This record gives sequence, C-alpha cells and structure tokens, in this order.
Amino acid sequence: MTPPRTVNTSTHNGSHPSAEPVTRDAAAPGVEPASEPVRLELAPVFGLGAVDGAWWPRSLDAADELRSLLAALAPQIGRPTRVSLNTTAWDAGPRQVRAAGHRVQLGWFTHMDPAVVTVAHLNPAGGSGGRRFHDRVRLLVIPPQATPQQARAVMSRAASGTASGTPSDMLASETADIR
Repeated sequence: MTPPRTVNTSTHNGSHPSAEPVTRDAAAPGVEPASEPVRLELAPVFGLGAVDGAWWPRSLDAADELRSLLAALAPQIGRPTRVSLNTTAWDAGPRQVRAAGHRVQLGWFTHMDPAVVTVAHLNPAGGSGGRRFHDRVRLLVIPPQATPQQARAVMSRAASGTASGTPSDMLASETADIR
C-alpha cells in the first residue's frame, strides 16, 4: 500500500512536500496564519475512503485559511474552482477568495457535515486513478484547538485511503474532549 502524502508547504518557507507535518497548534505570535505551512495530509489514492485526507487549520477564518489550503492542493488536484463549507462550522466568510492564482467560489451550506470541506477542481491530477468523483476532494477538518497528538492521529487515519465511518465519527474518536 502506498503511504499517505503529507503536504506541508508554504510559499514563505520553501518546505518540501515530503517534510514532516507541522506540530504547532497555532501560528507564532506576530505571524499571519497564511504564512505558516499548511497542515494537510492526503490519501495516496483519492475516493477510496470516507475522505481523501485531513486538514488542520489554525483558525476558523475560512478566507485566510482557504488561501493557503488551495495553494497547497493545486499541484495535487489541479485548479480549484469551488469550496463547499458548513455555515455553522466557520466564522462568517466571503462568497469567494483569490487563491492559487485565480478566484475560487465558496459555497456555504447548513446541511453539510461540519467536519468536512469539499474542494471542486477542473483538472484531476495524476495519481487520482481510483476516485469516484474526479472533480472533488473531501477533506476532514480537524478543529484548530486540537492538540498535536490528536491531530496526528486523525490525520493518519483520514489519509490512510481506507478510512470508514462518517467524518464526524472519525473526528470524535480522537477529539471528543475538545468539541
């Protein structure tokens, strides 16, 4: 089985995608969250499990957090076009953000699982051979207040490519004490 892909990248620090995951639970004082590496782990093949990976944002400010996420995802999935989020899981946000060199529409929904963001994209990247939906990536969202140990456990499970159960159940198994 192919190991999960850890995407730990930032335009500011030049991290290589194979670098170890960032274990900080918040941006350093005086450092904007968007300048920190994205805490993201992707399954080796998309579409086989309940989610295609996990993302651990530093805040609930969707506009700031999504810019970094989309820039990190673009080389893996192609051009992101739309992000779907749960309205109650995030601070109020805009209808679009500029990320990965273009505008990306944001869809806010009350009926979505609050533990998931879905990123639609135009061009499936290589390595997406087993995907059910070649134009969407489902990411489990780990709460920003999770400890590094909780986040690592959830990220490993979500990026295994075979994670089962609902995203909320996967998250609850490790983070029950912070929700």
